[in-house]
Amino acid sequence: MKYMDMALTKEENQAEKERYLIWMQYLTQIYSQRPQEKEPPQLKQARKDFVQAIKPMDKSKPKEKVYQWDFERLKKLQQQQKGG
Repeated sequence: MKYMDMALTKEENQAEKERYLIWMQYLTQIYSQRPQEKEPPQLKQARKDFVQAIKPMDKSKPKEKVYQWDFERLKKLQQQQKGG
């Protein structure tokens, strides 16, 4: 389990590096363009969604790992252990 957690952390770090590169390219392109006078609302929303998708994560907030548990299966196993 620890090996899988380490591998997942390594992949997350690699993805975060790539996200930083994409973020820097995006900022470079945005600030090198002329500002548009009037943007349609759909374009503004699409741009906002895109920025949220590529924006690097804030490392100051601790990330809590969430594991999915199969509670029904856990109950069945507990019943089997009790002999029922």
